[in-house]
Amino acid sequence: MAETLGGTRVAEGEHGPGLGVRRRSIDKGAPSASAQREFEQHLPGYEPVHEAERVLRCRDFQGRQGSHMITRIQIGVDVSKAWFDVHMFIRGEDFTARYPNNPSGFKAFKEKVQSIGARKVHVCMEFTGGYETPLALFCKECRYIVSIVDGARIHHYGRSFTSTGSGSDKKSAYLLARYCKERSPEEWFQVPDEYRKLRELVRHRERLIGSKTEWTSRSGFAVEDALVSAQRKTVIEVYKELLKATEERIQVHIQSHANLKKAMKLLISIPSIGFVSAARILGESGPIENFLSARSYALYAGLLPIFRGSGTNTPPGKLPVYGNKELRSALYFPAIVSKRTGKGVGGFILKLCTKEDTAKMSAIVAGMRKLSHVIYGILNSGDSYDSSKLENPPKER
Repeated sequence: MAETLGGTRVAEGEHGPGLGVRRRSIDKGAPSASAQREFEQHLPGYEPVHEAERVLRCRDFQGRQGSHMITRIQIGVDVSKAWFDVHMFIRGEDFTARYPNNPSGFKAFKEKVQSIGARKVHVCMEFTGGYETPLALFCKECRYIVSIVDGARIHHYGRSFTSTGSGSDKKSAYLLARYCKERSPEEWFQVPDEYRKLRELVRHRERLIGSKTEWTSRSGFAVEDALVSAQRKTVIEVYKELLKATEERIQVHIQSHANLKKAMKLLISIPSIGFVSAARILGESGPIENFLSARSYALYAGLLPIFRGSGTNTPPGKLPVYGNKELRSALYFPAIVSKRTGKGVGGFILKLCTKEDTAKMSAIVAGMRKLSHVIYGILNSGDSYDSSKLENPPKER
């Protein structure tokens, strides 16, 4: 089989321990004997060499080239708030280091990678909630291949080697480097600035709403001190002002970018999706071009059921918790509104609810997935919502 590493297809078996490729791939690209002899005849001071001696010289040159040249290197990076640990395999030996998680540490890490002389660098790190983002952006500027994987995936990968469950930053970096070398995870692409800022704004708005709801619930309980009661009301008013300012900032940000403004117009054309839901969906989805199909978009939202069966035991598929929970939450309320009004995907949800073996929540989740397909089709085609296409969807090729 063929293996894909950072966009380059390499034949299976060409990877050797500690080196980017084995000598077989170097021999494969070596010039022919006739071409090399014709080139040497035009050099000054040319002297004929016996064929046997020529073969020995060629083999010696290719051996030295294969022992000193590294075409690809995999690096595992475990990122924390203050530092990041690095593990890489260099010519069959392990190299570990710790750098501060700041621009000076990034520069030292780049100098070390440049000293190796690899043509392709694949950096693999796990998602930490934001600590890895500055380093990932720096590596993309250095033209490195960057992969950000889920921590649970690395955890289960490490359990295949030991059942103790113990771990450290250095061990995590080693597992990331080994996982990168064996599995070649998919490349991570940077989200454009306007989408990233919109995501920050909509998530900040959701946090403000949660805090305001908490303080509103607290204000319902009677207190004896008048100061406590007054400050509770003041805190609630402050949160209202913060929410108002955040929503105005979201509107200004969307209006200042033509691509966001166009996408918002398309999303609002879908029944049961208003401005707030459209802003959340757009901020969490990012550019729709990043998804190959509607199924991959639904998978990103965590709306594809997982089937697990063995032999004749084939239980129905379940929906475990995975994917982008913020996007899944943004799709939930439009699905609820559609169910109540019967518009959009509401007819599909109500039809599922009439079945005896379908639970109410399962029908809503199915409607959320249907809605994700509608969103992908609208954003990908650039056409507004058309109910006839939902009733008679085109056949998948």
